[in-house]
Amino acid sequence: MIPKKEGEWRPGNLRLILLMDAHFNHNNKLIGRAIMQYGEKHGLLAPEQYGSRKEKSAIEHTINKRLTIDITRQAKISAIYIANDAISCYDHILLMVAYLTMRHYGVSELATQSSIATLSDMEHYVRTTYGVAEESYGGTDWTPRPHGIGQGSCGRV
Repeated sequence: MIPKKEGEWRPGNLRLILLMDAHFNHNNKLIGRAIMQYGEKHGLLAPEQYGSRKEKSAIEHTINKRLTIDITRQAKISAIYIANDAISCYDHILLMVAYLTMRHYGVSELATQSSIATLSDMEHYVRTTYGVAEESYGGTDWTPRPHGIGQGSCGRV
């Protein structure tokens, strides 16, 4: 766990970080790259999605946002502009939806099953400056299965 804000060490102010195996992280990074390439090639990504896309930049996104707001103000048009950055919602990703999306975007069944099964069956240990706890939780005994890809994971599915 790391503090959300500097110097805040109370348990309620700490953020849980999962330390994943390097091979698992690397595989998820390759899967994520393949999904983005497939989405770009087949026109499946929303035009307003700028994150991790070729020839898209944060500056261009900001300019488009500013121009949209300026045009609506100058034309006196009623409008609502919603900017939804869901990148930090690691615990809210439904693994079945992630599985179906990965398959739809061309990821092999074996790679998809490996990624999702690892996430849903992982056994959790608490690590502190004093060492790793002997007791664990999770594993195949979860009822119901957990969701999310875990903060600290490379997988962005």
